[in-house]
Amino acid sequence: GKKITLFRCTVTSRQKWWFLSEADEHQPGTDMDIDYYQHKSQKHEEESPSLSGWLVCHWGEYPAPTLEPLAGPSSDGRSNIKNQLVEWVEENVLKEAARDICL
Repeated sequence: GKKITLFRCTVTSRQKWWFLSEADEHQPGTDMDIDYYQHKSQKHEEESPSLSGWLVCHWGEYPAPTLEPLAGPSSDGRSNIKNQLVEWVEENVLKEAARDICL
């Protein structure tokens, strides 16, 4: 199956962006990844991804995800946000893509 990753990347302009992507097995974090959604970080969003304001990339579908933090074992909630993003992509992107392939 596909493995969706959430990662922060510092681009050549030194700005930090979050990506929700299918990382390339041999060169993750490069233009070889299949990017679904991206978000340009503000200073306060550099350590954990934003809940809203995500942009749809070439392989993503509208609407882009909007998240709500969930209570859980992590004191800062970061792991829950990451899990929620991955679940959203699995439900809204991967199942749709699989359905299209089967038709």
